[in-house]
Amino acid sequence: MADLLSWADGRFQWIHPFRDFNGRVGRIILATLLYKLALRHVETAPTEAVARRQYLEALRAVDQGDYGPLKAVWIRRLAMALER
Repeated sequence: MADLLSWADGRFQWIHPFRDFNGRVGRIILATLLYKLALRHVETAPTEAVARRQYLEALRAVDQGDYGPLKAVWIRRLAMALER
């Protein structure tokens, strides 16, 4: 699941980057995927500084073809959702 979510997130943000981190459409796409996969809702737009920095760095890695960091972000998001 983390592979699919990181791919969808990375590809959408790559084709439609939001400099102001205002990715409403991207969040809708991700929420829809989570729903269709019968997964719990997760926060897809981190507001906490460290989480936001990690997410943006992961998106930059995707720009270079490396989905590993974004997949790790998604694994953390999904794990946190399971803890609730």
